[in-house]
Amino acid sequence: MGAAQICLDDLVFALEAEDTARIVKQNKPPGVPERARHVFSVTIMRGEGILTKGLGKGADGFVVVTDTQTGVRLIKTRTVLGQEDPRW
Repeated sequence: MGAAQICLDDLVFALEAEDTARIVKQNKPPGVPERARHVFSVTIMRGEGILTKGLGKGADGFVVVTDTQTGVRLIKTRTVLGQEDPRW
C-alpha cells in the first residue's frame, strides 16, 4: 500500500471519529453531567517510518498520550532505540 493510500485511510478514520463524536454529543443520554468522566482503553502497537533528522536512519521512537483539554500528560511509552518501524 502506498503512502498516499495510508494518508487517505488516516483521513477517513479521522472524519469518522469526528462524525461519531458529533452524534454522541447530539444524543447524550439525560442525566449525564457535562464533565462526566469516561474510561478509554488505548493500545499503542507500532510506528512507521520514524527517521532521525537528515541522517535517514531509525530514530528513538516513543508515544506520549496527552489530555488535550487539560494538557496533562497521561502516559509515555517506553523508548524503542534506533528503529524506523518500532513496535511496543
